[in-house]
Amino acid sequence: MAPITLTCTLSGTLSDGSASAMVIACVPQSTIRRSIGLYGDDLVVTVKAADWAALDWDVTKPISIVFGDAAGPITLGGYYFNRVSAGMFGILPEDVTQTIALGTIIVFLETQPRKLREARGGLLTIGTVNRLGEDGLVDTAHADYMTWQELVDAALDATGLAHDACPSSINTAIDGTTTLDAPGPLDWGNARAISELEALLAQVGYAAVFANDGSKISVVRLFRSGEILSLPTLITDAADTYYTDVSASLRGSTIVVTSGTTRATIVTHRSLDDTDEPALEWVAFDEVTGSWMNEAEWTAEYGATNHPANITRFQAGPDDGGGPESTRAWARLFSALRLVDDTSDPDPANHKLDRTRRSRFVVPTGDLGDLRRITGYAVGFACRDEGASMLVNWPLSDVDDAIRFDGVQMISGEGVFVLPQDMKWVRMNPGPQGTYSEARVLAAGELEIHFAHEADTGVFTQDYFVAAFLVGVTAGVVSLTALTGTDLDDAVADPMSVKIDAPFLRLISTQSPGDTTTTPLNASALNTVATQLALAKAGAALVTTAVIPLRGFINVEPGAASGAVSSVEWRLTEGRTIVQVNSHEVPQASYDRAERQARRSITAGLRRYSVPGSSAGLTDTRAGSTPGELAGVGGAGRGTAPEAASGTRGRDRALRGGEAIKSQGVRPGETAPAKGAGLQFIWAKITDSALIDEEVENNRFTYEWAEVYVDDDFDWNLGTRTSDDYGVAIAAVEAFNTGSGVEGNGVNVDNLVGTYDLQPLRGNPVVLLVGPYTKSDGSNFWVIAGATNAIDGACPVVL
Repeated sequence: MAPITLTCTLSGTLSDGSASAMVIACVPQSTIRRSIGLYGDDLVVTVKAADWAALDWDVTKPISIVFGDAAGPITLGGYYFNRVSAGMFGILPEDVTQTIALGTIIVFLETQPRKLREARGGLLTIGTVNRLGEDGLVDTAHADYMTWQELVDAALDATGLAHDACPSSINTAIDGTTTLDAPGPLDWGNARAISELEALLAQVGYAAVFANDGSKISVVRLFRSGEILSLPTLITDAADTYYTDVSASLRGSTIVVTSGTTRATIVTHRSLDDTDEPALEWVAFDEVTGSWMNEAEWTAEYGATNHPANITRFQAGPDDGGGPESTRAWARLFSALRLVDDTSDPDPANHKLDRTRRSRFVVPTGDLGDLRRITGYAVGFACRDEGASMLVNWPLSDVDDAIRFDGVQMISGEGVFVLPQDMKWVRMNPGPQGTYSEARVLAAGELEIHFAHEADTGVFTQDYFVAAFLVGVTAGVVSLTALTGTDLDDAVADPMSVKIDAPFLRLISTQSPGDTTTTPLNASALNTVATQLALAKAGAALVTTAVIPLRGFINVEPGAASGAVSSVEWRLTEGRTIVQVNSHEVPQASYDRAERQARRSITAGLRRYSVPGSSAGLTDTRAGSTPGELAGVGGAGRGTAPEAASGTRGRDRALRGGEAIKSQGVRPGETAPAKGAGLQFIWAKITDSALIDEEVENNRFTYEWAEVYVDDDFDWNLGTRTSDDYGVAIAAVEAFNTGSGVEGNGVNVDNLVGTYDLQPLRGNPVVLLVGPYTKSDGSNFWVIAGATNAIDGACPVVL
């Protein structure tokens, strides 16, 4: 059969400078196909070298391919020149008897969306949008918040291609009424628009479609599982005999959704009070035996000296004449805590917290051995080491609010918490300061450790997230009934139940002191997503797939039939059009909200509590970009399921939310100076001042100071710190003083008469200092907050 000749219309500028459209004959060397999505349907054609060489056209202009009969020609537009090469084959339509080895040109054409994939323009540069609020969810009230529709329109605009507006229905869930919160945070300061667009659409079961004529991009909602397929008459009138197929996805009537290998996370705290809970005990690490030992274990090994809670030894100070070894032994005291191993009851089910079974702290992924660590925190009271054997209570008074101390190291498997080393975990008695000899042990309620660990009760439905559903189908509509109690257990045990593992469904619970049970924090959100996953599996049984041959060349657009048409292929030698229905990844029922909930709110737990990972660490935080070249709907079979798609940009804390705690003291990863831990607020009395630049009267001064504190009788007392050792202070109110005009105290000094002038802070006032701040030379300084300058002097003499 003679090859089919197409008409290739080249729009451009001719060699004489005139604008025109050149029409030449060409022979296709590859399938002519258009498919859903923006992945590009390339085309290869063969052209006479003589015809091609005569052209001098602008390659930035689009190319069209026209075929079909005069009554109904089809024009496929939006092609662009990619490259050409010398042809080694091809049969020209004018000479059907001779095979031409030379004299032909192979022209490689690409669609307009394909050009964007080669980084030709199309960048999003609007910055970060859809920031997270304190609850770990997208802040829909923020000024930068953009809805699903607004996000898609922004991405469409950035492509630079003509397009229809995104339909507003994208903002609504599959139930037709619930408004979907858009995802975030999105780092769109320098992002490729086409990748971001596809990722957004894939998350909610929509797709972008490039029109056959190349005129524009449109957004269509894809055919959903559970919907009844209805084909347009354009297809049914021209269709030859074809067969539809459905794939049954259910072997039984129940579906079970579990968290797979991801254990539940329990957030809890333990204290020194052992009246109603497994408490904490002081321990120290023994380099000889390589183990952590409490007081009894240490005494049994070495006698009653230097055990972890030996207050007498602590009161003697770091070196009582024993040399360096004595100092090291002293440093081990009151430095680490361990969960009491509550195994007195022979029944493990009655153990409140068995250290060997339930101290699997949530830890970073990777093979880090038994000493895998994360950062926990302590809440309570301690002392700062002021040097010269002096300790100061922190906070100063025992009746003050407890302080949060970050930087606790948690040793998995041992149940050990190593406390920050720049604090001494004792108190001065009486306070607020004193020498080592005045130290006392912390009382039962003066120290708590807050941490998270993986559930290990031995009960499957408690250690993992589990949900089960009874499936029903009526008139093509899928319904689910949640199972509980023994019905849930039976569904888990039933070998015919469909089992779905979703490792991102991490159950987060809290455990109160003394309780053997836990309280879930996010069970409702998890059940919502589990329901969607079950609907997806059940609905897949109703998806109709088909390959439909049509007589003649029919101009069918991909995405037709409610998004069911996956691709259209024109077979020129057969004179047929082949339509594939639902050969793309069908959006699985109700994934509309699963993406947002599964990757964000589910992992939102306690405010200020950061747990970087566990057995499901791969999906705990979302880093990187949106789905790449082969992800999302239409891309090499990749799906839209949350576990199949990569995340939006940005990283989230794995656990967030809960009760706020006064936070001061040491921060993780910082090496705090010995004379002060982190940024502090202290009261001080100004003792002297001097101009910052003695050559310039700019009304800016440095101040010397001495620390003060107030006692229970409201008397102010001198502390131990002064500017001599801790650095001078500057006043915030003087920040922009110049010596003339209106100064920081609101007075225009140019209007002052006589000897009146702005004065430094005088009269030895008590001020609030914030610091220390470190200068480039390593020295420290403080900032005076709130105080203001006065005006003083004498009136001019009038004669």
